[in-house]
Amino acid sequence: MIETTDIYRSIRNLLKENFPNITIQEKDKKTPNSPCFYIKYITGKTTQDASEIENTDCSFEIIYFAENEELLELLEIETKLKEILKKPLHIELTNTNESEKQNQYQEINVYSIALNEQDYVLSCIVSLEITQTTGAGCDIGTDFSNRFDEYDNEELMEEVEI
Repeated sequence: MIETTDIYRSIRNLLKENFPNITIQEKDKKTPNSPCFYIKYITGKTTQDASEIENTDCSFEIIYFAENEELLELLEIETKLKEILKKPLHIELTNTNESEKQNQYQEINVYSIALNEQDYVLSCIVSLEITQTTGAGCDIGTDFSNRFDEYDNEELMEEVEI
């Protein structure tokens, strides 16, 4: 199951792969060491629609602090971010029972990029919507044998046939 921490790690790995010479700041500092990225968790909301279906909406902000006070640097980062955010986000899940890793891909629903020319900062908000199954149904499929189901209920089937 995809957790918010998995999404954070995936965004961090995406930035590391595509911007290998730019550090990713782990803590929110008042004076960042430019150039650097900072990933900020904005919001998350999880709702359970059915007994085994869970919807998660979450947003992260990717902040880039420019090294030089040049608009061109921000525009180059913006172009590269647009390119990499069009592709599905690679999420690597580790099975808790084993050391096996699972690869999943999640589309980024919405992203928006804003440039601040006064502070030479780029802000990119990334939003994802994830629908997934929970519990035992997520690994082996849904087991309807012990549930009230119209196909397994003889009384209901008799009423339908009449």
